[in-house]
Amino acid sequence: IAANIYAKPPLVKSGSTTVVKWQGREVTACTVVGTNGDQWEGTAGEKTSGIINEQTTYTLTCSVGGTPFARQATLTVTPAPFFQQEEPE
Repeated sequence: IAANIYAKPPLVKSGSTTVVKWQGREVTACTVVGTNGDQWEGTAGEKTSGIINEQTTYTLTCSVGGTPFARQATLTVTPAPFFQQEEPE
């Protein structure tokens, strides 16, 4: 039983977005909630975040059977407002 969440990239330019991926293994349901208002459901997924203007924390919570909050994982996405130049895609 496991729950994993990560962002690609985890460091973004302020005002842009990132892609959040998560996966629960041997779980029955998962919810992802971001401090920026993002909210998704599913035992696995890949979603584009909302605009990230400040440090944003995503919390992945997965339930197993009748046990809510059986597994939790957090992800922090940090904006960098001072890029000297555009990073190549």
